[in-house]
Amino acid sequence: MSSTLYVDNLIEKTSGNGVQIPGHVIQVKCVEWDTTYTDSSSGEKDLFSGQITVQEGSKVVAMASVGRYVNASGVWGKAYEMRLKIGSVLIQDTEHVGANATGEESFQHNLMGQTGVLTAGTYTIKVTGAQIVSTNNHQFNRTPRSSWLIMQEIAQ
Repeated sequence: MSSTLYVDNLIEKTSGNGVQIPGHVIQVKCVEWDTTYTDSSSGEKDLFSGQITVQEGSKVVAMASVGRYVNASGVWGKAYEMRLKIGSVLIQDTEHVGANATGEESFQHNLMGQTGVLTAGTYTIKVTGAQIVSTNNHQFNRTPRSSWLIMQEIAQ
């Protein structure tokens, strides 16, 4: 069964509330991180972030793609943990990505997660990283590569 909806005007019932269709994308924000960066110490670091201002009752779906290169040795020498957060709240964690081996290797970290229902306001979505065990040089965005964060506000 199919239906057709013909509309000449779609007007909000209450001024200022807008028209919301649950599940549809309200807005998309993209952030490119193209700065070459080397992490050679332990501890969690903020790698890059973006901000999105949302309406009352929306959710945010965030996706990040981060390229990393390492020439490492030793047990867990290539292990690196990536996290996707809204503020300080964890949305997704990659665990310990990286082979337990020596030599050069490139990795593409892909993170995706969704927030709960949010109150109206501006939120910071960030990607963090932390070395596991060793302190090898983990390089991000080696020329000509870059990393991306895509944030989508979804109506509920």
